[in-house]
Amino acid sequence: MRVLRNPWWWLAVAVFILHQVGERAFDLSLGAADSYLDPFLAPPILLGLWLFERQLIFRQPRLSALETAIATLGLAVVFEEVFPVYEEGFRRDVVDYAFYGLGGLYFYFLINRRTTTTPA
Repeated sequence: MRVLRNPWWWLAVAVFILHQVGERAFDLSLGAADSYLDPFLAPPILLGLWLFERQLIFRQPRLSALETAIATLGLAVVFEEVFPVYEEGFRRDVVDYAFYGLGGLYFYFLINRRTTTTPA
């Protein structure tokens, strides 16, 4: 449940929503941010939801580095390799992989961080 109290997770969600509204409702163009912001924000948001589920159901406080890396790579492959084959709105861009990786690091170090208190 700590995910929903984490300001870094909410920052990613807010930036994603504001960017989508700006693009779609106001036809705002932010150059490179339009191409790379979504790949950067997808891992923190989606892995944050997965962590929330793990905390709620399984009482696991965080994801391991290996779980984070594999899930981030999985998201990148699905969005960059699978979706472009089946959906016209998706385009493959190998640079996106770097931004998925940076988003995975953002998640791991800011959202998935270790707690400093010991459980009672």
